Amino acid sequence: MAALGSVSITGSVTGFPTGSKSFNFALSSANASGEVIDVLLAAGDNLIDVPPNASMVFIDPPSTNTTILTLKGAAADVGFAIHPSQVTFLPLPSGTAQLRINAAAALTQAVEFSFV
Repeated sequence: MAALGSVSITGSVTGFPTGSKSFNFALSSANASGEVIDVLLAAGDNLIDVPPNASMVFIDPPSTNTTILTLKGAAADVGFAIHPSQVTFLPLPSGTAQLRINAAAALTQAVEFSFV
């Protein structure tokens, strides 16, 4: 039996000169992975295998982490920094086989990758 997965993000920002902004996003998967992988990142590029059915991932570094983390598409890419100690949510294109995450230094606590 296939697992169903859904993610909803709702929020608002107030205090803008033009008023407030509300948002509501919902993503779902009829064939969710449900796999959780804890990885102790080494310094440099780390390759994380993506489960075949995954369409989204939550990247959850340790709450005390201060090491710079960068998501990259390929080894030569500059990539983009993600928050070192807060969750990053990333929808994945179909067929994504691996994630490449660069750590500026080796971490002493694992990063949790939760695939939906």
